[in-house]
Amino acid sequence: MQLPVFSHGEFFYYQQFSAMNTSEQLLITGQKLFGKLGIKAVTVDDLCNDLPISKKTFYKLYDDKKEFVLEVMRYSIKQLKRELIACRRNCDNAIEMLFAQQDILSGFYEMRPLFDPEFLELCPKAVRLIISFREVFLAAGIERNLREGVAAGLYQEAFDLKEVTKAFLLLIDILLLTKGPDKAAAKGALMIFINGITTSCGRALLMQIRG
Repeated sequence: MQLPVFSHGEFFYYQQFSAMNTSEQLLITGQKLFGKLGIKAVTVDDLCNDLPISKKTFYKLYDDKKEFVLEVMRYSIKQLKRELIACRRNCDNAIEMLFAQQDILSGFYEMRPLFDPEFLELCPKAVRLIISFREVFLAAGIERNLREGVAAGLYQEAFDLKEVTKAFLLLIDILLLTKGPDKAAAKGALMIFINGITTSCGRALLMQIRG
């Protein structure tokens, strides 16, 4: 079997990849190809040739491409949740955590073709996974961040946490789904919003973190 070729810097990743079972290797291959080319453009043949495995092995694991896409989405969101939780543990304060988690989300949403709207229309379960992640897990994380920031004296107390969480989610959506020259404007809008909810202590920390 021909092994994938990795650069020196990717060798540790290759060792990890080699230790995974075929199902997980296939999911990672799906992430890579869907994120690069789009869900509709990638065929079962493409997936099998890239790994490589036989189509017989693929169909032992999944009934069809639609089921595989759903599993790739589940796997991707599970990974993202794990990264966001680890980030929460490693940050020193709510503002630092906010920006670190934003960077993680940006990396995930950079795989725009993974969210191919035409294909996702044919796979409503995948859409429900994305909506649930945003409106349950992500919203809860933002509200928790706000509560912790208020308790630490970094955010102002005089606002409705639920409403601020909704507004923050919308701004993150705009930032993550904006590309090109408008990206800077979206980042600026988010910074203005964060500046507006912070205390003087929070603003000083914000300037220190973001320069």
